[in-house]
Amino acid sequence: MDENVPVHMNNAASRGQNASGRPNAIEPRGKQKKHGFKFSIKIAGFVILVAAFSTIGWLFYQSSTGASIDGSKYQAISLVNGSTYFGKLKMLNGDYVKLTDIYYPELKNATSSDLQDSANSSAEIQLIKLGDEVHGPEDEMVINKSQIIYFENLKKDGKVTTAILKYKNQ
Repeated sequence: MDENVPVHMNNAASRGQNASGRPNAIEPRGKQKKHGFKFSIKIAGFVILVAAFSTIGWLFYQSSTGASIDGSKYQAISLVNGSTYFGKLKMLNGDYVKLTDIYYPELKNATSSDLQDSANSSAEIQLIKLGDEVHGPEDEMVINKSQIIYFENLKKDGKVTTAILKYKNQ
């Protein structure tokens, strides 16, 4: 061995070993690339798997919500702000539903004592057709699904549906 050459520059270093003949902590370049490629493939596979399950879950959620809406009936929809509306509900897309032919309940000749006794069965409730309010809304609402507590299909012979049909026949 040439004495002018430092110990760390001998042939052992070129074979991936240190001067004592033990393997270096750093693997040769070929093995690093091979391990990095395998790791990248695993990560890509994991991402694809998560995306597939997310898509399947979203599609199932969409189809189950849309399938629950009976288009031949009126629906009641309750919102997180406490409002309740009746009308024809249909899915728009993943985040929104559309309500048309809209009515909402209101106490007839409501006074402050009526509002306190609204749980009392003596308070008379009437349905108001959406559209005659001061701001003049059109007879449709596009509602973010995150604002819906629940919706339900109404019976064709129920009180609300009967009141709506009576209003329409006037």
